[in-house]
Amino acid sequence: MIWHTCKQQMAANTHELAPTCPEKWSLAKAGCSSGSAKGFSLIEMIVVVAIITIMSVLAIINLPPALAGMRLSSALNMTGEALSRARGSAYANRCVYRVDFTLPNNITVTQQATGVVVSQVVLPPGVRFDAEPGIPNLVTTVPDGFGTGANNLPIDFGLNLAAAGNIPVYFYPDGSARDANGAINNGIIYLAQPGNLSSSRAITVWGLTGRVKRWVLAVNPKTGVTSWGQL
Repeated sequence: MIWHTCKQQMAANTHELAPTCPEKWSLAKAGCSSGSAKGFSLIEMIVVVAIITIMSVLAIINLPPALAGMRLSSALNMTGEALSRARGSAYANRCVYRVDFTLPNNITVTQQATGVVVSQVVLPPGVRFDAEPGIPNLVTTVPDGFGTGANNLPIDFGLNLAAAGNIPVYFYPDGSARDANGAINNGIIYLAQPGNLSSSRAITVWGLTGRVKRWVLAVNPKTGVTSWGQL
């Protein structure tokens, strides 16, 4: 039997523990604990809170414009889809469907033979049928050359016909868009947030084929010149 002093026994125990937990051993030698190495300092927490606060403020500032843009896109798509669905229903069911536009923001689709209203659409808040002052107003500059972009005609169908303006559009089984007398009916619909020229959107309908096209207005920030581009 080999006798050891108390100090020799403690040293031996220490050497036996060191290899089994090197991390704790090194921390113990440095006078630190493993728990404190994982904590955050007060300065780090303040920086994180400041970053979160700044991001929240920026999100709040940008929220209204983002919502307005979403509503514009939604209004344009809702109007285009209402027209396209009426055309598709006329073709599929082999009967006439009528589309009525009621200012400032309503669309009604009716099956002409039965008088049954098949759908009603209300544009999102803040968007209405609106031809803003400043939109292009020449035949060469309006979408598809339909109308003149007159401020008092946000809905302009019956172009080159006896009756024009906000008149119903009739979709026939052959896919064409016509007026109440069966004449080919080209037309345009303007949408916007009132008082905001750059928010202007438009939809054109080709009477012969019933094709629906979507348009957006671009405003040059330096010159103020406006032009339509197809989406």
